[in-house]
Amino acid sequence: TYVSSEIIGNPAEGYAIGDVYITPNLIKVTGPMSVVSQIDRIVASVNVEGLTDDFTAKAPLVMYDAQGNVITSSRITLSELSVTVTVQILGTKTVPVECETTGTPAEGYVFTGLEYAPTEITIKGTPFVLNNISKITIPGKTMDLTGATASVENNIDITPYLNEAGVSLVRPEENKIAVKAVIEQLETRTLELPVSALEVQNLSDGYEVSYGSAAVPVTVRGRKADIDALTVNQLKAVINLRNLQPGTYSVVVTVTLDEKYQVMGEITLQVTIAEKEEEPTPPPGTGGGSEGGSGTTHP
Repeated sequence: TYVSSEIIGNPAEGYAIGDVYITPNLIKVTGPMSVVSQIDRIVASVNVEGLTDDFTAKAPLVMYDAQGNVITSSRITLSELSVTVTVQILGTKTVPVECETTGTPAEGYVFTGLEYAPTEITIKGTPFVLNNISKITIPGKTMDLTGATASVENNIDITPYLNEAGVSLVRPEENKIAVKAVIEQLETRTLELPVSALEVQNLSDGYEVSYGSAAVPVTVRGRKADIDALTVNQLKAVINLRNLQPGTYSVVVTVTLDEKYQVMGEITLQVTIAEKEEEPTPPPGTGGGSEGGSGTTHP
C-alpha cells in the first residue's frame, strides 16, 4: 500500500511547500481481509509551521477508512510503523503576467492593447530560479489576431509556461489567466485645410501662385479618441512647385501627421502660376519706390 503525506501548518511568510518525499513510500499490510479491506489510505503527517528551510522527520503511520475514521485494529500488521518524510521549502515571488500576440486585425481595425485578469501571480521555486524570473510571458500563439474585427478573448492555462521556467503556482487552482486583446474599428474624419496654411516650396523667383479653391479636404483615419481630438492646426501640408512654368496644374498636397493617424488617399489641389506683375514706378519727387511683395498670393 502506498503512503500519502499530510502537511500540517504553513511555512513562514514568503515561503511555500515544494515536493514531499516519503521513504519508504510503499509498505506491506497483513491481517484478515475483512479488516484490511476497510483501509482507504495510510498517512504520514508532518508539521511545517513557520519553516524556512527543507525539513526531514520521522512520521508515524496512521490508517484511515473511507469516511476518514482512524483504524486502530490490533489484527493489522504494517511492515513499517513510521516513515521518513522530507519536505522541500521553496521561496515565493509575485511577478507580472505578460502575453504576446500574433497576426494583424482586418483592414480598418487596430489592436490597441491587452487586458489581463489577474495581472500578476505568486510563484514558488528555488532561490536561484526565482532570482532570474522578473515576469511570466505567455507566447503569442495563444492570441492570434489575424483578421479580427472584434476584441479577442482567451482563458489561458499558465501552467505549461511555469513548468518551462522551473516554477509553479503557490495556489495551483489559480492557473487560468483571462486575456483580452482590444480591437477597435478605425474611424475617418474630413477636415478642411485652408490654402493659407500650405507651405509652398520651390516656387521660382518672379512667379506667384494662386489656388483653385479656398481649402483642401483632408480625410484622416484613426482611433475614435484620436480622431475626436484632431484639429486642423495639427495638419502640416506642403506643395512642391519645382520647375513649374506659368500655367495651371494639379499638384499633390503632402500632409504630415502624427503616426497614430493615417491620411487617406492622394490629395491634389489646382494651382495657377503666373509671372509677377511689375509694380509701377512712382512719379518723381514721391520719395522712392518700395520693394516687391510676397511671392505667394491668395484669392
